[in-house]
Amino acid sequence: MSRRPVILICAPDEELRAALRAALSGSDREVREVTTPTEAVAVLGGGGVDLVIAEGLSASGAIGSLRAARRDESVPILVVAPYGDVEARIAFLEAGADDVIERGFARRELDSRVHAMLIRTGAVAPDPTTPGTGQLIAFFSPKGGVGTTALAVNCAPSCPAGVPGRSPAHEWSSSTSTSNSARWPPTST
Repeated sequence: MSRRPVILICAPDEELRAALRAALSGSDREVREVTTPTEAVAVLGGGGVDLVIAEGLSASGAIGSLRAARRDESVPILVVAPYGDVEARIAFLEAGADDVIERGFARRELDSRVHAMLIRTGAVAPDPTTPGTGQLIAFFSPKGGVGTTALAVNCAPSCPAGVPGRSPAHEWSSSTSTSNSARWPPTST
């Protein structure tokens, strides 16, 4: 069995640390906690961390210190920014944060962002049943593409039919409007 991904939470606010711990602990991940960027730098220097979630950082210095302390360059930093403060979110991104989430986040949003970051770093494998995975249909013509475009265009309406949450081709190709053109996405009536 492979190693569980390790998430380091760096937040001085006990309430936020508790919320992050509750959101992340139950999903086959190891969660470690520190309260200051200095402690986080020490933990990062030891290696073995797959993701850092930090709050209470000054945009200029602390993120740079965390980035410099990582043994592995691929360890992303997710910053929890104050609610409604767009300038702070931009400042964190400009300072080198890999992603920013607004305080007051939904648990599902946090889990999705963390999972996506862990997939990008290779700490976890993508779930083969995740929506978005599918089949590739390729069109090849030995004559240099004669008719291939027409074939691809005519087959395209059938592709969304197998994707969860999308309407099958027959639902949108026979439009209820007076126009004969098909519309995507379908409009509700």
